Amino acid sequence: MKSYQNRKEVPTKYQWDLSEFYKSLSEWEEEWKKTEKEIEEIPSFKGKLKNAKDLEKFLQLDTEIGRKLDNLYCYGEMCHDTNLDQEEYLALTNKAITLISKYEVSSSFAIPEILSLPKEEFQSLIQEERLQTYRPLLEKVYKQKEHTLSEKEEQLISLLTENYESYSNISSSLINSEHQYGKVNVGSNKVTIASNNIRFLKQNPDEKVRKTVEKKFGKVIQQYEQTEASLLNYYVKNNINLAKIRNYQSPLEAYLENVQLDPEVFSSLSKIARERKDLCQKYNHLMKKALHKEVLHSYDTALPWGTLDKQYTIEEALEIIRKSLAPLEENYLKKWDVMQQLRCVDYAQYKGKRSGGYCLSTQDKHSKILLSFNGTLDDVSTIAHESGHFTHHEFISEKNPFYYRYVPTMISEVASLTNEFLLSDYLYQHGESIEEKKKGLENYIKTFHMNFFGAIMEGEIELKMYEDAAKGMTITSQYLDSLAKEQLTFYNGNTIQYGPYASQMWATRSHYYQKFYLYSYAICASIATILVSRIKSGKKEVIQKYNQFLSCGGNIKTMDILKTLEIDITKKETWIEALNYFDEQMDKYEKLRGEQK
Repeated sequence: MKSYQNRKEVPTKYQWDLSEFYKSLSEWEEEWKKTEKEIEEIPSFKGKLKNAKDLEKFLQLDTEIGRKLDNLYCYGEMCHDTNLDQEEYLALTNKAITLISKYEVSSSFAIPEILSLPKEEFQSLIQEERLQTYRPLLEKVYKQKEHTLSEKEEQLISLLTENYESYSNISSSLINSEHQYGKVNVGSNKVTIASNNIRFLKQNPDEKVRKTVEKKFGKVIQQYEQTEASLLNYYVKNNINLAKIRNYQSPLEAYLENVQLDPEVFSSLSKIARERKDLCQKYNHLMKKALHKEVLHSYDTALPWGTLDKQYTIEEALEIIRKSLAPLEENYLKKWDVMQQLRCVDYAQYKGKRSGGYCLSTQDKHSKILLSFNGTLDDVSTIAHESGHFTHHEFISEKNPFYYRYVPTMISEVASLTNEFLLSDYLYQHGESIEEKKKGLENYIKTFHMNFFGAIMEGEIELKMYEDAAKGMTITSQYLDSLAKEQLTFYNGNTIQYGPYASQMWATRSHYYQKFYLYSYAICASIATILVSRIKSGKKEVIQKYNQFLSCGGNIKTMDILKTLEIDITKKETWIEALNYFDEQMDKYEKLRGEQK
């Protein structure tokens, strides 16, 4: 893969085209000014939302402003991410944030006003023909009636929680910027250890490098883990208090209601995971054999299992991915092709560009994908993953008005993981070498293990944390270390020899600041696994149901969207079906190893 020194060197075909948003900075400024004036119109609707005609006008204005704010902010973010050294793009993002804050203050009266309506009056109002397209939106708002306070109280809560992200930001700053982890000798070079390269360093074939990195990183985290525990303690207790203020029994109840999930889902997931911990240990034994280790240490677990040195061009990557998606049929592929036709991907890595990858979707534009493509199979898999998000948004946009074009992340991650798992299966079936076939299986096996057992393991820590904090316990580093050690021992048994810092895993996890999202990874990985298994059966109705699933918008409840796939995530049979497939893929990998000997 060709390397580039700066953005100017990157061929146009490998850069995304953002002109769909704005053709110039002056056009962005003009949109910003127009939106600011529209926001100033919002207070004129105060006291009028009980009238269907005025409510319709307000909703039209509100959704239009929301659409524009979305575009203004995302354009600034995308420009900044590809030009980190240019402050003018950071200024765009900050200006957009200022406007979003102004909008939130100006519209703060709306929800309390709608919720002030007696139930009979609200039901009569939403029967009006002019409000039918907004009905699911209004019903979702009104469902929060018992959890929403007066306008003045809501404003107070907004002020008190304005800096709520500070807990996460402080933790991130400490781990990613403030801490100094020292250096490690890699060959003839001294490499500075950082949070963003630690996984890469732990993939180094030199055991001494891996061991040194784990020790130095862990030692620093240990020095500051009480600070991390204090941040989590205050964050968790604030969530508990907010849940009480909003008349929820717990933050978990609030989360489940917000994402529209049956409470039975989490408990059934944990139960099956604990029952089938043998598969977690089987995974570790397989890894140990793949790495030819007599003892598997914690600093070995990031190592690649195979020795595939093959490099892929962007064109080769796209060709392989498209072939892997062929079972999804022509309707899907046409939407996937739009990604290249409209230059929706920014591929190349260079100094001055944000690392990593994402797919950013706004309500009325084609999604845009940012990558750091370096030619490895992992990079190919990342394209497959992010293109799943892209194509999903194409389906949603085709079938839904723009105010229903967002769906819960739990739903969107199914689309991305399905693509990734289809790629893995394609590589296993059609890889040019046993190493490439093995790498395909490895990609699936590792991804499922991390998203299922890894996520549930830490999700259980989070649930226990909230349960004990609600009883008055103070969350300390010793308490969290104990929980982590208990989980590692239960799920992994004696299959991994852990170093002295293994139980500090909680201290570097940003997911605990996302309130119970960890379980979502396990749900999505399981559903995607089941989908791929069924898609491979070749039955036409499976593809039809999947297309229906992809077309569902935000006006449909999460559980109802999943029902289009005929997958019931409240039943243990669902998780068993996914785990059986995972088990089969591990057996396939073991068989390939045998053929290679």
